[in-house]
Amino acid sequence: MILVTVGTDESLSGFLRLIKEMDIIAAKTSEKIVMQIGLSKYIPQNAEYFKFAPREDYEKLCQEARIIICHDGAGSIMTAFQFKKPVVVVPRTPKSAERERDENDLATELEKRQVIKAVWDTRNLESAISSISRNGLSPLNSERGNLVHKLREHISNIEKKKATKNKKGRRMETRKETWQAYYKRLAAQYRDAHSLPYKKVRLVDSHIDTGKTLLDIGSGTGELLELEKHKFENIYGIDRVKESIDICNKRFYKEQNITLIKDSIGKLECYFQPRHFDCITCLDVLEHLNLKKCKEALSTMLNLLCNNGRFIFTAPGFLSKIIEKKLDGTPHLHSHSSYGWKKMIKQARFTITSVETVEFPIIHSEFLRKKLHLFGKCCLIVAHKLPSKEQQEQ
Repeated sequence: MILVTVGTDESLSGFLRLIKEMDIIAAKTSEKIVMQIGLSKYIPQNAEYFKFAPREDYEKLCQEARIIICHDGAGSIMTAFQFKKPVVVVPRTPKSAERERDENDLATELEKRQVIKAVWDTRNLESAISSISRNGLSPLNSERGNLVHKLREHISNIEKKKATKNKKGRRMETRKETWQAYYKRLAAQYRDAHSLPYKKVRLVDSHIDTGKTLLDIGSGTGELLELEKHKFENIYGIDRVKESIDICNKRFYKEQNITLIKDSIGKLECYFQPRHFDCITCLDVLEHLNLKKCKEALSTMLNLLCNNGRFIFTAPGFLSKIIEKKLDGTPHLHSHSSYGWKKMIKQARFTITSVETVEFPIIHSEFLRKKLHLFGKCCLIVAHKLPSKEQQEQ
């Protein structure tokens, strides 16, 4: 078996050039090829693939592999060395827009020592694999053992440099712990059938039909993705918080129709074409943006939605607005009643379908929840996008 890996750094967005070429090779060979494709938008047609996997599963694949083909990341190379496998390294290059700077010193140095085979042009990959199959690589001797130690030092030095450059290193570590605690608490709430988050995500689910494409903005722990994963051919989850993406990657690594992106809502148009989604969900996100960015985000979501596509939105309602006026340190940059949110969404040119609250206080009544949504704990708005007049005339 040949194992191909592009690494786990979300900022590198997959490795299209390597994945495409290996898919071509997979169509020609009888040997099994398994690819870890990360965030690559290209889906292999002739090989088994996965996006991310728990470490123990990945190491099992490394153990089974005859050859490991990887990018020029020190971590990927070091893992291959530890399992004493022949390694073919395909360096990322700025010329192919795979990284910002030329950082190929590691691959160059290791090839000089004849412990890897570096392939700069992917058209030479097939011959490189054949060469290893015939002749092997240099013996897996003590040189590799020494290099594993040096690679560890190399990774350690990189991390030290990053920490030195990042003046907010300590605060970021605290922030990570804060997010981990928050998501742990949120996961517990999603397991409690009496909690507001539990009721909210299931009420949102009741408004979502089957379709081709879904975009979930602010995926959190992935509760909504879990409910929708069998309804859509392709699902995209985006969140700016790394800890959220890490949680979702572990939760959905076997789901081939789910793609996760670590980025902000302001970067949506960098990833998707207009009129791409049948449904867009945005749960408890917009109150964390300033008003200008909030309106820009609504405009972007309208643009990304297909004609007659559905937009589902939740945010704190009237009660939260009252409470926030009495509290300092709230994470919300602005707050509105259900009528205020409805007005803003309507101004963004959405057509409102329904407005309700997830839960009416004290009295649990479906009638009050829908008719007196102003006084609810959480506002839920369903809207859709009508075709433009020009499109309707066509």
